[in-house]
Amino acid sequence: MPHISKKRVKNKIFIKIYNQLAEVIAKVDVVQSKLLMKELLTYTERIMIAKRLALILMLLQGQSIYRAVKLLKISSSTASKMELRIENGEFANLSNLLKLKSKRRILRNIINAIIEIGIPPKYGRGRWDFLDRIQKIKNQK
Repeated sequence: MPHISKKRVKNKIFIKIYNQLAEVIAKVDVVQSKLLMKELLTYTERIMIAKRLALILMLLQGQSIYRAVKLLKISSSTASKMELRIENGEFANLSNLLKLKSKRRILRNIINAIIEIGIPPKYGRGRWDFLDRIQKIKNQK
C-alpha cells in the first residue's frame, strides 16, 4: 500500500504541482502516457489505479459487483464502497466521458483489455501467462 509522508506540503504548493502533473498528462499521447506512468508509479500503484479505474467503469456500465470482484480480484467491501461513492455522485467526470461517443470507445477498450487479459498474479505459477494472452489477442486482430 502506498504511503504518504507525514510532512505535509502547503496547500498552495500542492495545487501547483498537481496542476503541473495534470498538464503533463494532458499533453502526452498514449505511448508517452504509458511510459510516464511506468516511470512515476510503482508496480503496486499501477495495479491499484488500473483496478480502481476498471471497477468504476464496470459499475458505471451496470456490471455486477460480483463480476467485478471475481474479475479484478478485489474484495466485495471495496467494490461496495466504490458503488456507494458512484451512487453519491462521485466520478461524474468519468460518467460523462462514458456518455461521449468519442470517449466511450476508449473507455470500453480499457475494460475489454482488462477482461480479456485479466490482472496477472504478482508472483507464483502462471505469472507470465498473461503475455501469451496478449500475444493471442494481437494475432487475432
